[in-house]
Amino acid sequence: MQRILNFIEERESIRRKRELGLPYPWTDDPILRDYRFCNIEREQDRVTKGIAALYREPYKNDPELWFADIVARRAVNWPDTLRQIGYPVPWNPDKFKSVIRARQAAGLKAFEPQAYKLMVSGQPGEQVDLLVTRVLNPIWQGRDYYRPRPNDTLASFSSRLSEAPFMGGFYSGQVVADLKYVQLTHAPDWWTFAVSGPGSRRGLDRVMGRPPRKYWSERAWYAEFIQLYQAMKQPIRNATGLTLHAQDFQSCLCEYDKMCRLLNGEGTRSVRRYSPSL
Repeated sequence: MQRILNFIEERESIRRKRELGLPYPWTDDPILRDYRFCNIEREQDRVTKGIAALYREPYKNDPELWFADIVARRAVNWPDTLRQIGYPVPWNPDKFKSVIRARQAAGLKAFEPQAYKLMVSGQPGEQVDLLVTRVLNPIWQGRDYYRPRPNDTLASFSSRLSEAPFMGGFYSGQVVADLKYVQLTHAPDWWTFAVSGPGSRRGLDRVMGRPPRKYWSERAWYAEFIQLYQAMKQPIRNATGLTLHAQDFQSCLCEYDKMCRLLNGEGTRSVRRYSPSL
């Protein structure tokens, strides 16, 4: 557990030094210096801040904000593109496609493919068309079922949203992680809700001193995860001053797994190098 605590402390220290305007490099750790890692608090990440400014805060009282966040997180995840699309409620698939294609034609970045990829096994076609026809249109058409309800917990909303086409627990959890700050703020599981992704599953195994396994159930993962989270909250607070909710700690496990893969030379092709100019 000490290794992940050291990782969390050093990554947060890097963020603070950068925000203070101190010169690069902000760490002596070569892995944290040379590669990109998410912030310890997801709210501090650049894309999250961009989505909050464009969609979450201005439209925090809109009952369809959840759908706008699906467009942001599941489909695009890039604020410059979202700024051109504008607030995507009511849903206008033609405008969405025209903005994406115009950016692509101009050689501009349209999506953030490294973090959120559309996985439609065996489905041919252009990505923007697949996003619209396979993901966004069906969810918009089923919005009366999916949207948050007055008595929802984070878990119940996420579970219902995960039933939507090509969403699943991980992507639904990303939407919840945004929405919880403006809607569902009084959900009883605000601090303890989390769903796993591949990285946080591997990361939990690594923290517990085990080789990463290929598969284990979400229930088994969460049972062990929540115990570790409860045990780590105070040490993290002591080391950084941060009080993390469970979703932030889940993200820390994912980033810790990335660090371990870099250290061990395991499947690092998808890990991007860091440039201080970005």
